[in-house]
Amino acid sequence: MKILDLSNQIDFQKECGKLKDLVEANIVPDFIIGIATGGEHVTKAMNFRPEAKISIIMRQRSSTKTKSSLGFKSILPLLPMSIKNILRKLEILIRETYFIYFSAKPEEREVIFISGHPLNLNDDSTVLIIDDAIDTGATFIDACNYVRRINKKAKIYSAALSRTFKKPAFEVDYILHNRTLIRGPWALDATPN
Repeated sequence: MKILDLSNQIDFQKECGKLKDLVEANIVPDFIIGIATGGEHVTKAMNFRPEAKISIIMRQRSSTKTKSSLGFKSILPLLPMSIKNILRKLEILIRETYFIYFSAKPEEREVIFISGHPLNLNDDSTVLIIDDAIDTGATFIDACNYVRRINKKAKIYSAALSRTFKKPAFEVDYILHNRTLIRGPWALDATPN
């Protein structure tokens, strides 16, 4: 598994631009939904047209809460990058192993609307859901279900910078990197610019 360090804002925006080009070569979404936190940053960096209807929703992974509650937020900046990389790979290895052997069905969680344009979807609406990465696929599954509760007939597409798990429960439509961990500017272990 590779680690792609995009903690530098310029590098991050370039990758998000590549994802936007890939998406827009195939669809023009009526509604764009970024998944907080990483997907929100990716959505904003994709720099969609000014009239784009953009919303932000949230479904936080339990591992993010755990890292914050254990005090990693204050420790991570002090660690050398080689240790940060080992910790990232170890986190994914543990989560993927658990997913494969104990719970191949991702845990369902509530998705909530955070901000942006209201999702007034009609039957012909094309919706693009964006996140920074896909691991188990649970976040995308819950986000798609959230959109389907609003309008079952809306066309839903998905995009992410990377896929980390070999076989997630959901496959995104547009992806740039496979088996790659992305370190974005918002990451707890990001290098300050």
